[in-house]
Amino acid sequence: MFSAVDLSPILFPRGQQGVYVIFALYADDSADQKQKRILTAGAILGFPEYITNAETKWNDRLAKDKIEYFRASDCENLDGPFNPFNRNMSLNSGRALAESAACDLVKILQDSKAVISGAVSLLLDDYREVLNTYPSAQNVWGSDPSVVIYRSLVLATVSFIQKEWPESAGVPISCTFDECLDWKKLEDAIKKLKQDDALCRQRVGYVGHADDRTHAPVQMADLIAYEARYKTLHHLGETSKERLNFQKLANSHSMWFISMLDKNYFVETLRDMGLL
Repeated sequence: MFSAVDLSPILFPRGQQGVYVIFALYADDSADQKQKRILTAGAILGFPEYITNAETKWNDRLAKDKIEYFRASDCENLDGPFNPFNRNMSLNSGRALAESAACDLVKILQDSKAVISGAVSLLLDDYREVLNTYPSAQNVWGSDPSVVIYRSLVLATVSFIQKEWPESAGVPISCTFDECLDWKKLEDAIKKLKQDDALCRQRVGYVGHADDRTHAPVQMADLIAYEARYKTLHHLGETSKERLNFQKLANSHSMWFISMLDKNYFVETLRDMGLL
């Protein structure tokens, strides 16, 4: 395992101070068709030393139950390190262990006041409809929804930092993404975003990737994406009530922003660009 502080000389060379942002995409291949219609990416951000403080508590909590790493889909489906049969546990006991661990990890984020988070959800059916309906949409967003959602989340995160902390104008922002995608393609897309967007060009420095098994902040961003996805389902009326864990994150201001890319967003963006 390596921490945010361990990465600091790479993220912020020459002893610089900066904001570290970690992104993860919630991906669950076993999810039902309803859940596959929504793609959600989460981000956590803060100074490396504060993220490392949260990492220490996170890793200690996982070690308590001998959980090698946290991945929200494994936790929900009792797979990977949460597989009860590999622990000689019953399904009920395995479920209790997984829910207890997830609740405690949310509490760690909730209590880490200097580490905050945000998320973006993309409605895949709407995205595909817009691409098929408006020829110009392909040129704007391309055909990979994962790149679309990450670009949107990077823009939202940088804009959030600029708005909520205007005096940080000279402070660099370094970005690390999870490895569940074609990371080279993603990093190239973010580098192009830096060329195309003046604010990102000014603020974003390092762009890299990390394995969630060895870098706990990626696990944290994955948990944020997981909770935000359920919030999106609730907003769409597909779940009866909001999850308690999301309420805890929102009420403690650990979750600062969440947005949704739907048909209206895509159409209005094309209209604002003069392409409709």
